[in-house]
Amino acid sequence: MKLAIESCDDDRIVFIVEDTDLALINAVRRVVLAEVPYVAVALDGWNFRENTCVLHNHFLGHRITMTPLHLSRTEADAYIPGSIKVSLKVAHSSTARAPLDVTSKDLAVTLHDQPHPDTARLYPADPLTGDHVLLTVLKPGEAVSAEAAAVRGVAGTHACFAVASQCAFEPLLDAALVKAARPASDDPAVQNRFQCIDRLRCWTAGPDGNPRAFRFTVASECGMTALDIVSSALDVLESKCVTSVATVAASGDHGLTTLEVAGEGHTLGNFLQSVAMDELVGDAPKPLAFAGYHCPHPLEKRVLFTLRTTERTDALEAFSAMKAAGAERVRELRHLLREEAARGELA
Repeated sequence: MKLAIESCDDDRIVFIVEDTDLALINAVRRVVLAEVPYVAVALDGWNFRENTCVLHNHFLGHRITMTPLHLSRTEADAYIPGSIKVSLKVAHSSTARAPLDVTSKDLAVTLHDQPHPDTARLYPADPLTGDHVLLTVLKPGEAVSAEAAAVRGVAGTHACFAVASQCAFEPLLDAALVKAARPASDDPAVQNRFQCIDRLRCWTAGPDGNPRAFRFTVASECGMTALDIVSSALDVLESKCVTSVATVAASGDHGLTTLEVAGEGHTLGNFLQSVAMDELVGDAPKPLAFAGYHCPHPLEKRVLFTLRTTERTDALEAFSAMKAAGAERVRELRHLLREEAARGELA
């Protein structure tokens, strides 16, 4: 596996990964989007003491909840639930002649019941316009007063915990394949189809024809740097591989065994299946002759692995080997990322 960082600052990172598996890259993407832990004010935690503005409590609470707290990774990882409280208390004079904009600048933050020393950092203005997030508008005589405590969570449960505004990857194209596939016709429709569709299929492929090189992009939408977001996602993915526990759900004919892993879904299922097919499936002494997975229902948080073991191999032992191989791939990617980031800092 090889990794090179194309660009990196606090808000955005773009890096190239080569000689790796599509399933690993996709697993990292899914974790960034849904499973990196962060801190936010939960929607159901708002206590409204007064609200006479046009927005109902739930609507206004949702607008404040979706305004991200800008905490660093260190602060988010060490956060004690309830230690940060956010309050909004604004009253507009009944004698005023114009409406009053209520923005994120009006939010007050306390840490352990004391005023936070750096509230402006937690709810910063837009770096381009200098504006704060508009929450509501008060007409003369209207007021709003509310308070809530911040909690830890993941974006898979509510979007308020989302850490990234962009997380995507694309296969790297093979220039020779693109050149060979380019149509000779000058017809604009033909050239447009090639540029938009067919060209994108000329990726750098492995022996199985699947992409083996990718450009990965992450943009931060919180106080964590983009590099910290990717590093945290790799930590989460490794933890999944190490701590997931499988139980035997069914044993059938032809050496097939179904294992159930509660609390997981496609992210772990697709990744470990790919690892098994690459490294553990084959003739003896490899432990598996077949490995597959499926999630029974989108609303059920569980994944079922179907394994066919070879001689003298237990299904649970084979699953442990899958987890170990998956965790090793994640560690390799994390090591390369940290090494490349350190090299960039020294430069």
